[in-house]
Amino acid sequence: MESQTKERSEKSRPGWRRTFLALENTNFRWIWLGGLASSVTFQLGMLARGWLIYDMTGSALALGWVSSGWGIGILALSLLGGVVADRVRKRNVLVTSQVAMGLVTLIMGILIATDLIQVWHLFVGSAAAGVIFAFQMPANSSLIAEIVDRETLLNASSLSSVAMGLTGLVGAPAAGLLLERIGVAGVYFLQLPLYAFIVFSLLHLPLTLPSGRKRTSVLQELVEGLRYIRARVVVLILLVVTLARVLLAMPYQTFLPVFAEDVFATGAWGLGLLQAAVGVGATAGSLGVASLGDFRRKGGLLVVAGLALGGSLLLFAYAPSFHLALMALALVGAAGNVCMVTNSTLLQTNVSDQVRGRVLSVAMWLWGFSPVGTVPSGALADRWGAPLTIALQGGLLALVFAAIALGKPYFRYLE
Repeated sequence: MESQTKERSEKSRPGWRRTFLALENTNFRWIWLGGLASSVTFQLGMLARGWLIYDMTGSALALGWVSSGWGIGILALSLLGGVVADRVRKRNVLVTSQVAMGLVTLIMGILIATDLIQVWHLFVGSAAAGVIFAFQMPANSSLIAEIVDRETLLNASSLSSVAMGLTGLVGAPAAGLLLERIGVAGVYFLQLPLYAFIVFSLLHLPLTLPSGRKRTSVLQELVEGLRYIRARVVVLILLVVTLARVLLAMPYQTFLPVFAEDVFATGAWGLGLLQAAVGVGATAGSLGVASLGDFRRKGGLLVVAGLALGGSLLLFAYAPSFHLALMALALVGAAGNVCMVTNSTLLQTNVSDQVRGRVLSVAMWLWGFSPVGTVPSGALADRWGAPLTIALQGGLLALVFAAIALGKPYFRYLE
């Protein structure tokens, strides 16, 4: 008992020497390496697609419309993805999803290389990616919660976010250069060996068994998960936070090509730098949270991060120069990642193992509402300008977190 208490105290102790604690777990190292490669494919794909769409149409609305395909795929199947995550071997789900993403990327690359690509093709590809993510993300998040212990979970979530930040820092400007050197099709084809490596890393993970509870129908298990959520106010608030981030904090990424092309006139290289600034902040924010250990009052950190995220979006929207915009985006990245990591950790630690996949799938399902944020935002950006649109969203996001802090004071003490 004394040794267990000492071990937990060591894991809970903040400090930079505990920053990489979760990577001592061999299985998590493979997940982390695969996640690093996955983040690179995401950066390459997002920048290449956004640049291609804006080059073809010159419309912010078209950017939002294509991005909405991802949300539609999530809305359609993410709840089913959560049930699947609680019923089958999660490693198999992850391997299948990465193979499918590789195939979608290959098809898009061929269409672009042969000059057959149309905007609706990109929309279909985006929707297909959403369907795949609907199964991938609940399985991935719940598998991490099974591989590492509760005291290490925040650290593991933070390090997963560090992988995303590192690729934003390095991959985004590289993607901007690659777009100019090898073209959009070349960037798509470059993702294929990365998907092969992701599958390779996943095959090193154990075939964890699903929970041994008595099985019912898929519909009954889905209803059981929804009832579980409805009965827990804390879980409901965490899901409201997720939805607020989807609707108000994420659309700015869709409009970075507009800032690069029309606001600052920096071209593809400037687009890469804007995305890289987010990566710098995201990496710093994630490393900071990882160094905190298993600290108390995670709810308070989530509220502060949410307020900072709304404020930094306002700063970015009206930054008077490109350099100040980069600084503001670094703040956006830092606050956004702290918010994301803390929210995800609280969701995973405040639900039971038997329903974790379904609860996480509801959080993922809420990401499917991104069209509600991106499509109207695209229309507003075309009419009133991207800066005003992002400023309104940042202000509304700050109000949501202020309302939670004032209306539910106990939330700040959530662990």
